[in-house]
Amino acid sequence: MRKLRTLDLSECILLAKIPESIHTLGSLKFLYLKGCDLLSRIPHLGGSTVSLPYFVVRAGDDDESSSNLVLLQSTDPVELQISELENVKSPGEADRIKLVEKHSLKDLKLEWTRGVERFVYDKMLLKNLVPPSTLKKLEICGYNGVSFPAWLVGQLPNLVSLVLRDMANVEEWNTSYSSDEEHVIQILEIHGCPMLRMKRSLLKAKSWVISHSDNVLSSLDECTVSHASVSSSTSPITIVLSVKYCKGPHRWRLLQHFTGLSSLSIHNCGDLTGSPEITHHLSSLEALCLEDEHMEELPKWLGELASLQSLEIRWSNGVTELNETMRQLTMLQSLNLSYCHNLSLPHWLGELTSLKELVVCSNDVLRSLPESIQQLTDLQKIKISNCPKLEHVVNESLEGMMKRTHNQETVCVMPASLKELTIHICHGIKSLPEGIHQLTNLKNLEIDECYYLYQWCKLEESKKLAHIQNKSFVW
Repeated sequence: MRKLRTLDLSECILLAKIPESIHTLGSLKFLYLKGCDLLSRIPHLGGSTVSLPYFVVRAGDDDESSSNLVLLQSTDPVELQISELENVKSPGEADRIKLVEKHSLKDLKLEWTRGVERFVYDKMLLKNLVPPSTLKKLEICGYNGVSFPAWLVGQLPNLVSLVLRDMANVEEWNTSYSSDEEHVIQILEIHGCPMLRMKRSLLKAKSWVISHSDNVLSSLDECTVSHASVSSSTSPITIVLSVKYCKGPHRWRLLQHFTGLSSLSIHNCGDLTGSPEITHHLSSLEALCLEDEHMEELPKWLGELASLQSLEIRWSNGVTELNETMRQLTMLQSLNLSYCHNLSLPHWLGELTSLKELVVCSNDVLRSLPESIQQLTDLQKIKISNCPKLEHVVNESLEGMMKRTHNQETVCVMPASLKELTIHICHGIKSLPEGIHQLTNLKNLEIDECYYLYQWCKLEESKKLAHIQNKSFVW
């Protein structure tokens, strides 16, 4: 294939390696690798070959005055990821590729390798890598400058997603130069920027993700914030907030800038039990996810979230019980308790009267679901996974087992509204509750890696389980 000019391997999803000999194809001009997610590395290509959308900057020989970045001058891709920008030898190379004129470009990622020497200061280079106004997605990784050039956000009116990642030295971000004060982006993510402080006006985004960036949180009080509304609308701008691995002082004061949140995730941010100020700004919260391997008890303010519809508690091995205050969560529709190995379920679970979905995953102490679950007349889905001590799906007390219908049949202790039941890797359970055939709404039953229950289901499949449309029994 010595005359080959274009090689398109896009969407070759199983492609893991390209032979190094590809650099011998002297006529090859373009190599397309979009969707080749398993490709571990891009081999060194010939001097005039352009790899898209993944372009690796090569510095070339010491006597060369420029890198291969200039090869992008003749391209106009929709998506472009430029890595190893530390190999660019002069700011003029960025000018020559005329990134700002590539109006087809919608998705751009700029990446420096951390901890290696540069030919050009990062800020000088980034200043000349001005994207076109058509850009919708931008990600910057490994940038080593102290501040950002003015074009970031200010000259990108169509931007919907911005990700800043692994920037150990960035100290400030002044977004007051934005030319469009009404511009609201969909997603803003800040990861691994421990020195970064927001300055003056705060960028408007519907969804914020902040991780390993303590100063971002503490600097919000220094910003002019207008997150309550935009233009004449009275709807909140930011409705989704995720905070991960941020343990700086006064970190929850940021919530005063995000009134109207509908979704909040807090991951490994230290003790939450002594933070009652959290609830002052969460009157509209509908979804909450808490995750902390060192958390020993759930915060009492959980019961004050009157609008909460979805609650997820994950990776909290120190938590042994749900708070009594949670009995007040009568609007709760989904409860997910995953990887909380020592958490017991309360007898009052049935008081969560709006509950439609219950998920319990990787629990080392659970022996059964409480009998009060029968009171959950809206419950449609139960999923139980990896609960080695589970002996019964639902705890059937002597009183419960003696309940009979007018036909002298045992009443099923599970709610009649149930539509889906999934049980994975629960070796101790030997049968489903008596009266399971009465659950006429049950349409989906999945049993996986439960040896004794698998045997029972196969035996009763044509009798007690005949009414279930979709059944999957795997051992």
